[in-house]
Amino acid sequence: MTPARCAGLVLIAPLALWSAAASVAQAQEARSRESTAQAPAPSARQQLFDAIERGDLKRLERLLKTGIHLAVKNDDGEPPLFVAADKGQLDALRMLIEARCDPRLRTANGESALHAAAMHSDPAFVRSLLEAGAEPNTLNANGET
Repeated sequence: MTPARCAGLVLIAPLALWSAAASVAQAQEARSRESTAQAPAPSARQQLFDAIERGDLKRLERLLKTGIHLAVKNDDGEPPLFVAADKGQLDALRMLIEARCDPRLRTANGESALHAAAMHSDPAFVRSLLEAGAEPNTLNANGET
């Protein structure tokens, strides 16, 4: 092989490697965009429960203004007021009550928001729920009030 031909190969080899590396990087970037684009947006129900749990009152207010259905349950079978009481989110609880969320809705175990409020021994939660029409003698699946 002549020196001129050798020099040509020396120049071509790095270009080929650079081109292959660029192709790999472009493919990885395309896969990343596809996976991001395919990630589903959280459902309105998921957004509702997330806002309640975090005490994100601005987001909760926006969701309530859309007329979101409040007779729903999270993945654990808990209604909105139960989650607010259980997570200690008094302002969210009051906002839900104002939006006419039913305080009589129960978990799969038969517990109401009043049960959660009583377990946390916070009179403000209990008072708000009773004033909203929660039934104080509701029994859960274990026969407890």
